Amino acid sequence: MTEAPAPALQHRHFDLIVAWAKNPTQPVWFWNDEYWKKTGQPSWVCNHYAIGKKPTMPPVKMVKYDGGSIEFPEPARVELDRDKDYWQATIYGACKDYWSGHVADYERLETGLIQLTQNGAEKQSEALIELLKNHAQKWG
Repeated sequence: MTEAPAPALQHRHFDLIVAWAKNPTQPVWFWNDEYWKKTGQPSWVCNHYAIGKKPTMPPVKMVKYDGGSIEFPEPARVELDRDKDYWQATIYGACKDYWSGHVADYERLETGLIQLTQNGAEKQSEALIELLKNHAQKWG
């Protein structure tokens, strides 16, 4: 008996390629490590693309915990400006705070719990809960 071939992996830019193919008159932008640049003919080999209106922000690097399935924006890694709002990812959800230079701010920064958006903190919170559940099952 012959086994069916394994399904092909989907291209990482599949959704963008399909959206662009439906309307190839849309501009295509790629991130060149410093700014968004318009491309005439996309090759779909760069890490980050956008279609339509030029993006105003750099792309967000997505990460996940080892063994986890939930992706979230990479947490802040550098000290924030004084009084800048941020969101802390916790197992209870996203908690809004601001950078005061207090030891708690530095502890959150070191442990990778600071997100710059509420949505990012909520996704990281979901990932934290998944991480705890996965480890709790091993304790059982």
